[in-house]
Amino acid sequence: MENDTVFEKTRVRILATARQAFISNGYRHVTTSAIAAAAGISKKTLYHHFSSKQALLAGVMRYFRQEASRYVDNLLADGRLNAIDKIRAILSYLGRLLAQVNGPLLADLPRFAPGVWREMQAFRKHKIETGLEHLFHQGVAQGLLREDVPLDILLAMYLHAIQGMINGRFLGQVPYTADKVLQHIVAVFIQGVGTAKGRQLFAEQPILKEEQPS
Repeated sequence: MENDTVFEKTRVRILATARQAFISNGYRHVTTSAIAAAAGISKKTLYHHFSSKQALLAGVMRYFRQEASRYVDNLLADGRLNAIDKIRAILSYLGRLLAQVNGPLLADLPRFAPGVWREMQAFRKHKIETGLEHLFHQGVAQGLLREDVPLDILLAMYLHAIQGMINGRFLGQVPYTADKVLQHIVAVFIQGVGTAKGRQLFAEQPILKEEQPS
């Protein structure tokens, strides 16, 4: 039992170290030697847990997916929130998650780890977009959202706004934090698709604590 505990703790430490390295430096410029050194282990130990750098990247991105999946499932099941609250929460969460990988990692994935990239795209479509579609239809049924705006176009606009504005280049040109920019993006999105009732409801609600990823 003790060996299993040590094994799992080491694996978690490797994943946490690799996650930060990939987010900061991308995929292609990070080495397993650097990750092992930062985690305080030998390369032999690292390869005992992960057979290659790509397997390690896959493990990191799997963690992202599991984290996002739990958040979306819990949010959809929360009966205390209306569709506007849930859409705001999921968009804010998605934005913060994308902000973590936006930059060198996001640029490297399609070219240097296409398999991992395809898995992430499939997850986004299956879990995130499906969840938003469910909430969008719920919001229309509740009279909170307009039904004449295509959801796929709205989501594409939102993702492009996140990728184009939640990055160092843009944030260095404006006097706002990433969180403040994200709040404005989400507000513009919901105000654009909301009915008068939905916009009023959105304006009356404070920022949800649940919007922030753990």
